[in-house]
Amino acid sequence: MEEKKNQLPYRTLAQQGEAEFTEKRSRFIGYCAPVCSEQQALEFIAKIKNMHKTANHHVWAYNLRQDHLLRYTDDGEPSGTAGLPVLNVLERGRIVDAVIVVVRYFGGTLLGTGGLVRAYGEGASIAVHAAGVATMAPCCIYTLECGYGDYDRLERLLRDSGAAVTDSAFTDKVSLTVALAQEKGDKLCEDVRELTRGSSLPVYVETRFECVSIE
Repeated sequence: MEEKKNQLPYRTLAQQGEAEFTEKRSRFIGYCAPVCSEQQALEFIAKIKNMHKTANHHVWAYNLRQDHLLRYTDDGEPSGTAGLPVLNVLERGRIVDAVIVVVRYFGGTLLGTGGLVRAYGEGASIAVHAAGVATMAPCCIYTLECGYGDYDRLERLLRDSGAAVTDSAFTDKVSLTVALAQEKGDKLCEDVRELTRGSSLPVYVETRFECVSIE
């Protein structure tokens, strides 16, 4: 059951993101990144801390698919006002394999409990917005070759099928590597065979997670 669950589509960050805002003279800077392990998350946190050695607080949270691991810290802010709001941004967005760090430079004015919750949540949210959210799904990876006479029609077929070309080489023939949702693999093979009159057929390589959409 656990193995099957690990093959389901999931949402993560499309790339690293950074954004900042000021609230009552306190400067909040949000950073986020996709990660695959707790070690990567901790390394990212350490990097941000090193970048902002003089900041008053380095609040962070991460959410990992592996072992359903959730961690956060308030880093000196009142309990529940900082790390948890950051983690909630990940949980509400159903974003996994991701880490967020919100750095605060204190501006001299206390924000109160509610103000801190809103500020740290905002710092996390704008960082995620800057990064974008990617939906990852199991995709079949195929290689295929075709002549230049079939290439334009084959390219249209791949596009209409929802296949993404991840690599290509143009020599005496066209060589492509494509990724396609698992359930569409058999249909693609049939369509390519028909289009090329049997001269080309996708060769299955592996199944791996690929980005199928970004928002």
